[in-house]
Amino acid sequence: MPDSFPCMFHVTDTSGRIVQVSDQWLATLGYDREEVVGSRNAAFLAEDCAASAQARMSDILREGRKDDLVCEFVSKAGKVVPFRLSVEPVAEEGGQPLGVVAVLTPVEVGSDVVEELGRKSYRLQSCLEATEAGIWEWNVQTGESSVNERWAAMLGYRLEDLQPISAETWRAFAHPDDLQRSMDALQRHWDGETESYDVEARMRHRDGHWVWVHDRGRVFTRTPDGEPEWMFGTHFSLDEQRQRARNAERMERLLNRTGLAAGIGGWELDLETNELLWTDETRRIHGVDRAYRPDVAKALDFYAPEAREQVGQAVDRALSHGTPWDLELPFVRATGERIWVRAIGEVELRDGRARSLFGAFQDITDRRREHEELRRARETAQQAEQRLWAAVEAVPDAFALFDSEDRAVMFNQKYRDLYAASGDVVAVGQTFEAILREGLRHGQYPEAIGREQAWLEERLERHRNPSGPVAQELPGDRHVMVHEARLPNGDTVGFRVDVTELRRQERELKVRAEALEAAALTDPLTGLLNRRGLESYRQGFASVPDESFGVIHLDLDRFKPINDVFGHAAGDHLLRHVADILRSSVRGGDGVARVGGDEFVVVLRGPCTETLARRIASRIIARCQDAVLWQDRILHYGVSAGIAVGPAAELARLQEDADIALYEAKRSGRNRSHVFGEPLRERIEARKTLSDDLLEGLERGEIIAHYQPQVCARTGDIVGAEALARWEHPTRGLLGPRDFLALADDLGQTGRIDRTVYLHAIETGRAFSQGGTPLPGISINFSLKRLAEAGDLPWFENASALPFRMNLEILETLDVDGDFDGIEGLMAHVRKKGIAIVIDDFGSGRASLTSLLRFRPERVKLDGEITRAAVSESTGARAMVLAIGDMCRRLGIAMTAEGVETREQADLMRELGCDRLQGFHFGPPMSRDDLRAVLAVRKAASAREAP
Repeated sequence: MPDSFPCMFHVTDTSGRIVQVSDQWLATLGYDREEVVGSRNAAFLAEDCAASAQARMSDILREGRKDDLVCEFVSKAGKVVPFRLSVEPVAEEGGQPLGVVAVLTPVEVGSDVVEELGRKSYRLQSCLEATEAGIWEWNVQTGESSVNERWAAMLGYRLEDLQPISAETWRAFAHPDDLQRSMDALQRHWDGETESYDVEARMRHRDGHWVWVHDRGRVFTRTPDGEPEWMFGTHFSLDEQRQRARNAERMERLLNRTGLAAGIGGWELDLETNELLWTDETRRIHGVDRAYRPDVAKALDFYAPEAREQVGQAVDRALSHGTPWDLELPFVRATGERIWVRAIGEVELRDGRARSLFGAFQDITDRRREHEELRRARETAQQAEQRLWAAVEAVPDAFALFDSEDRAVMFNQKYRDLYAASGDVVAVGQTFEAILREGLRHGQYPEAIGREQAWLEERLERHRNPSGPVAQELPGDRHVMVHEARLPNGDTVGFRVDVTELRRQERELKVRAEALEAAALTDPLTGLLNRRGLESYRQGFASVPDESFGVIHLDLDRFKPINDVFGHAAGDHLLRHVADILRSSVRGGDGVARVGGDEFVVVLRGPCTETLARRIASRIIARCQDAVLWQDRILHYGVSAGIAVGPAAELARLQEDADIALYEAKRSGRNRSHVFGEPLRERIEARKTLSDDLLEGLERGEIIAHYQPQVCARTGDIVGAEALARWEHPTRGLLGPRDFLALADDLGQTGRIDRTVYLHAIETGRAFSQGGTPLPGISINFSLKRLAEAGDLPWFENASALPFRMNLEILETLDVDGDFDGIEGLMAHVRKKGIAIVIDDFGSGRASLTSLLRFRPERVKLDGEITRAAVSESTGARAMVLAIGDMCRRLGIAMTAEGVETREQADLMRELGCDRLQGFHFGPPMSRDDLRAVLAVRKAASAREAP
């Protein structure tokens, strides 16, 4: 086609460069030919439609088909002008494409442009809706706010339920504990400290529970003085454990309100007669009937005052130069109604002279109104598009939209930055596959290295058929979650959420968890397993239940004195030394644990025999007999071991058996080992049976007191009795203290037995007094240890109110000198109750003679061994008793001889200074009833002897 062809057209080659352009094209847009030819067609298009138009042109050229599209061109003066392009490809005879021819037809700024804007808005809005995000807008200055249906639905509401929407709506639903944190985050964003407002918070659901949301947004307009004005943001549900794509605001769909023109009227003015003719339609437009006779002056008066001059000038130009007119003017009908009309006119020349004026007349009020509405709609759409683009850029995540053919339609800067290795390939019109391939070429996807093709196919499949988020690793230990969704129109929208920090925190938490787990299973002092670690180690052998294992339970000898004398640092040093010995004494794979202060357990993996276990235990015992140097001190210690061997399935029981064997080793002399066997098991089971019987006997009241008389050495009268514990066993008969007191001590029941004997003695003394056979005094036994553990003995009665004297015999089994300070207050409390203090078994324990000065007992009770030895002068016991007696007399302390079994012993002890005697010579321990009978007999005998 020639350049002068009377229409607008241009021709482009296959690269999109203009090779020919019409004169009318240049005149309409104001460019010179040199500026156009050789330039790309996209250079003259509005920015927001250039990419999509270029993609459409490429499709047309590739497919060899005709197509129509609407594009916005930018004139040289900068004005945006819409055109409809009728595009047809041009090819050689062989079918090779040469380019395209595009014929441009101007379109009114109306339906076509609005339609194109609507398509753009629909795409942008669909992108956000596909993310299923709650969307909010807020004018910080005015409080004006809005949210979408999804925002309301997250809280269990419909949008209309929340009206009217304001900033207070958000505050009302926010969790009180999170509100201030959210406000602080907003303030930091307003102050420019953060790129976006980003907070995780709770909001109250309609059902009453709290919903966690990820609330993110950004200021995208500010007031002239820099204050935040409009904010746009999203709510993503964190309860669904994934970031949803953003829902844009629903754009108001533009309605195409153009229609057909109303009717067209005609008119003619005869310039020679000045007669004016109107058609019926013209009369209707003017609002007059058929009888109305118009003239030129009246016709001009129908135009609005501001339009009359323009009409006059148009008529003058037509008459002077023959120029036709086509004007849209304000008009006032005869009824006073103001409308708009299109006035078209031209002059008719005959013989070179103007003979008449004629033209058309059209009511374009509806069209003008529609044009105005469309203008406002276009402005609204443009504003909405700008706001949506601002929203897309405000999203803190990378965003991209690909069309149904997987070509990039739009993306934000964050997307380009994230995939910077793909370089210029990240461009509108490029396919998703091309972007991936470029990234692979530059090593942008570490997880794909070595399997690039397989990775590419997998990624394309997930992109084309999205079914959930995809974890993606990028260089520099960066991690993103890719959320993609298919839109109804075939487009694919995607968000890339940066989770690098989350992954780093997860790794740190894993390392910490592993460290905590190791710490939970390891003894921090020795580095050996602890009890929990030992249990975990044992559970690892559930798969070999029948294999023979060995357990060695070890306890250090003399560890407590080392710890007490040299301090905990020395004790810790010794424990670490022993741990090293244990590690080096066992086989690889055997377990070694510290299970107590100075207790260790070794588990010998199968196959293990008793011989092997004995050999390892002996090796450990031998090495632990070597002294340990600590600083400048020599630490001497030893170890005892209990051994048990059996199936792996019974490791827990084997450990218990080894513990029992350890107890037996210590009882047998320490620094040795003992293997658990059936005889030991039988003894333990018998002890367990007796323990159970004792606990039940305490409940049934089987523990009672028997009483051994105490007599006056001079007269032989009964002056008191010692209450001694006895157990009336239902099958074994009466048991003495040697049969059960040690067992009671192990069970922690000694204090209970002491109390039982004490109360039995109180009851006996009162009963005897009331029955006429009063007993002057009763003694009960306590060790210093039991006395200290018993505290203030709240069950001790005030002895001064009793009808007999209560004596507390303290067993001399502890270091009185060392322990007296700790119980001095307790002794004062006992004396305050009116209870006399007696030191029992004096001479056989650790009490020094000087301790009598501090202890000041009312009486001492010589041990029975001393009593028996005193008969023979060769033992030296008699001299010792004389010395003790002399000392006690000088200190005012009375003396009792215990264990008197013969008359000779009784006479001797009396002569040596004992004023009271006790032993089988005067009677064995007996029941309360038997003692009452003895007292009754003595009372009767006394009565008979009285004068």
